[in-house]
Amino acid sequence: MPHLRCYVFLIINLMLCDLIAQQDPFFMPFEGPVYVIPSEDMKNWKFNYGEQVHDYEQIATVSFQELKIPDTHVDVPFPGVERKSRYGMILDSEMIIKQDGCYAFILSSDDGSKFWVNDQEILDNDGTHGYRKRASRVFIKEGRYPVKVWYYQGFVHRYGITFDARYIGETCPDSSMLLEDKVSSFKKFDLASNVLFDYNDSELKEE
Repeated sequence: MPHLRCYVFLIINLMLCDLIAQQDPFFMPFEGPVYVIPSEDMKNWKFNYGEQVHDYEQIATVSFQELKIPDTHVDVPFPGVERKSRYGMILDSEMIIKQDGCYAFILSSDDGSKFWVNDQEILDNDGTHGYRKRASRVFIKEGRYPVKVWYYQGFVHRYGITFDARYIGETCPDSSMLLEDKVSSFKKFDLASNVLFDYNDSELKEE
């Protein structure tokens, strides 16, 4: 019986050591400037990240220990931002990887967002849209990496951005995508903007 207890204890310790070794990425605080997006750049509800955003008027600087801002109505202000619409931010951080392996990155936002590692684009969830998730998995070697997140809020009535990263395994599957939006229970309709809004107005028509 003592031998059995020793064997069980050894197995548990090996399992714990294995779990400790498989560490998720660690991130320093996400910090950066907040810019006003000019109304003329939001024409036709089409907007994407470009280097021109660095030339916009800066109105604030924000810092987040983690990006866990859920889908929220604009009646509750975005942390550190005194605007309801037309603002964007570039958030810099540093990612620490403890071991070589495959890592999953998940980025959800309303409206657009992007994620870079070492200036290499890993996730593209940009554009004007409702709360939406994008994810990918990438093989990364142990080390410290500069990372960057772009996020913008176009028009009312909702905002939100959440980011997560986790260790998957020693190798990555052939497919680079980890998750896909589950839209099988929904139907997608594309409508002209004049059906939904009056000219130069962001309020939905009652009908």
